[in-house]
Amino acid sequence: MTNKEMIIDSYHSSKMTMIVTFLGIVAIALFDLI
Repeated sequence: MTNKEMIIDSYHSSKMTMIVTFLGIVAIALFDLI
């Protein structure tokens, strides 16, 4: 695996983590509203 591929892979995994965290926050906010 080249250095560039590692950087791209870590970027994608961190982006997925951000999306999952964002969805979790939205879900908690929606449950608070109900």
